[in-house]
Amino acid sequence: MAEAMLAEALPADRSPDPEHWPDWLAADARAKRHALLAYRDGARVHAGTLPTEDELPAVEAQLDALRQAGLRPRTALRLLLTIDRYIMGWVTEEQAWRQDAADRARPPFPDEALRDLPLLREAADVLRMTDHDADFEYGLRVLIEGFRAEIAREALGTDGLA
Repeated sequence: MAEAMLAEALPADRSPDPEHWPDWLAADARAKRHALLAYRDGARVHAGTLPTEDELPAVEAQLDALRQAGLRPRTALRLLLTIDRYIMGWVTEEQAWRQDAADRARPPFPDEALRDLPLLREAADVLRMTDHDADFEYGLRVLIEGFRAEIAREALGTDGLA
């Protein structure tokens, strides 16, 4: 079932482009998120799965593109797993939030609860998860930028990870 959820969103014949790895990685992440959100508990169903034998060539193609972009295979696989786990965690939280929101009579963290908490009050929209898309994109961008920095570290031989 987990494989079927993503089959349409991520066709097996997609070709990752080493020159534009952040773009295709982000597009894949968005497609996975939307595919999982389309199913009740989509992320929970998919969580903990590994690629099937049929999916391994697509993973190999992604690893090759990331290697061409400057990452070692182990780091490239860590990147793919990090993004996938971010998506699973994000979608799990987003689906739980949306389900709980339907049962709430009023929003969590009402303004009066934040009256004496100026920093939280300033960022309350993030705490209240008012824009799932923007917050997902923020986290995705930060992850991708972190791996961009990892490419630079690996090029210099200063990564420190085995």
